[in-house]
Amino acid sequence: MTLHCPSCGSDSTQKLSLFVRSGTFSAQSDTIGAGAGGGHLGLAIASTKTKTSSHAAKEHAEPIAQPVLGPLAGVAFIALMIWIFWAAIPAAVLIGLGALGAASILHDNLTKLPQRHRDWMQKFICLRCATVFEPKP
Repeated sequence: MTLHCPSCGSDSTQKLSLFVRSGTFSAQSDTIGAGAGGGHLGLAIASTKTKTSSHAAKEHAEPIAQPVLGPLAGVAFIALMIWIFWAAIPAAVLIGLGALGAASILHDNLTKLPQRHRDWMQKFICLRCATVFEPKP
């Protein structure tokens, strides 16, 4: 398998998944605080999670599933408002269209996403010219 860039010929290449991982930083912080005032004692606990990515890591990020419930909930809310303030039939049609859209997104997530993920895992990136390519055997 040749790992030379097809655009510039450089052998300075890296697996795309490792490139993205190296440009992503995650941190978690847990804080506990206590205090007293006015004759009362207070206790607070906070947890913070942060994930930052370089522009290049975001651009070449792993394919993810599209959200299904968010758009469906939005359509259902609009349909409810139509039903309350106007008529039930347009609301029912809108709910049906929303359900069809959600089913289409879910179908794509279950059928196309695994192949997109496999394709992404096979790709490399040239560290000289940023060309993303799949190595030839």
